[in-house]
Amino acid sequence: MPVTPPVPTSPGVPAGFKMDDGYQALITLAVSTTISLWPLTVQPPSLDGGEAIPTTTMLNTKLKTFSPQALITMLASPVQCGYDPRLFNQVLASSIINKPTTITITFMEGSTLAYYGWLQKVDFGPLAIGAFPSCTATLFPSNQDLAGFEASYVFTLGPGTFNR
Repeated sequence: MPVTPPVPTSPGVPAGFKMDDGYQALITLAVSTTISLWPLTVQPPSLDGGEAIPTTTMLNTKLKTFSPQALITMLASPVQCGYDPRLFNQVLASSIINKPTTITITFMEGSTLAYYGWLQKVDFGPLAIGAFPSCTATLFPSNQDLAGFEASYVFTLGPGTFNR
């Protein structure tokens, strides 16, 4: 069989809004919109195509071959936050941990990324003299709606995207 060699592609100019500063990003949990967390760093969920699928056979003569997986995984988001000690009651008494909800990340220019998931854990940092008390809240995407059907994220372009 004839082999089709790859054709080089010229680079293009990136489209869209280049963020110059990570300030400001906010998180909202629909199950508790006033949870006592003050975001310090917000990491949106990563998108992962998974490990390559080996497709090498005994007919290969020079190179091992691979194919991509068909599905994408959204990975957990760690969010470092300041907190109020009442967070213990908010999380435990209200059973917020592991409660399916809508998670929304609001970016600096007003765009939003909304997805289904839950607050997986809250990891409290040490309390020390002269240090800002913080915790890491881990938001885990479920990729399914509250009825259990597969549901992707919804990205909504913000009004400030083209104003900068």
